[in-house]
Amino acid sequence: MDILVIGLGVIGTIYAYLFSKEGHNVEHFIRKTSKNYNINSLNIELLDGRTDSNGIETNDTYSINKNTKKDYDF
Repeated sequence: MDILVIGLGVIGTIYAYLFSKEGHNVEHFIRKTSKNYNINSLNIELLDGRTDSNGIETNDTYSINKNTKKDYDF
């Protein structure tokens, strides 16, 4: 699935990271005038409680892909 996330906010970026880990093509729309436009990757640190009630600590690097398409599935 091709997914477009608007900006690099906390919630959208967490969803984008998780969708990309599941194999989806995720891209971000970032205005060229935004101070975040030149960011190419983020260090992700999160406590994932989806499969374990105590949570699983995750540390990873998330590569930011800027939008390249006109149409997305979501």
